[in-house]
Amino acid sequence: MTAEQRDALRAMDAEERLAVEIEDLEVDHLAAEEAYLRRRDRLLGREVPDVYADVESARSMLERVRAERQRRFERRRMAILAGHGVARGVPPSQLDLLPSE
Repeated sequence: MTAEQRDALRAMDAEERLAVEIEDLEVDHLAAEEAYLRRRDRLLGREVPDVYADVESARSMLERVRAERQRRFERRRMAILAGHGVARGVPPSQLDLLPSE
């Protein structure tokens, strides 16, 4: 592996860690939102549903986004390991825009 490939992989790993941190914050936010809705409904004497459709929909969307990010990360990683984009100075976030070879 070349030094450029190692540097590109390190940069991509840092980008990936930040994306995971943001996703984790979003998961925490959804949990807090659900807890708030449950408390609110209890305090107002409303029936507390087992599932809040909006929260579950947001969780489902977040899982789809997370899965796509992971697939994109693996495509970028494989492109770097194959040497695509590294010699041309393409940042890892732009590897998706390279033509397939």
